[in-house]
Amino acid sequence: MNALRMIIRKLADTSGSFHLYDERKIVENIISLQSNFTDIKFLYSVKCNNNKNVLKSVFGKELGADTANVREVLLSRHCGLSKEEIYYSAPGKTREDI
Repeated sequence: MNALRMIIRKLADTSGSFHLYDERKIVENIISLQSNFTDIKFLYSVKCNNNKNVLKSVFGKELGADTANVREVLLSRHCGLSKEEIYYSAPGKTREDI
């Protein structure tokens, strides 16, 4: 049994639940989208998964962020995005939010 399989088996046996991400597959899917839709700037919806490692991988492939609250905006900025790369889509923003 390879090392990764052993780690996964141990997590499955000792944890109630866990998330397992395949960064290579995530990046492969992003590259496929970008290759097939060259004139589109893609945004990643931070609200669907705000894991910092996932965000760094996604933003490292030149995706912008679709954010729904100030926390997601700040997280996206912390992960290296400029304010121009962040779409703040939440309705009902306060003056402070804007």
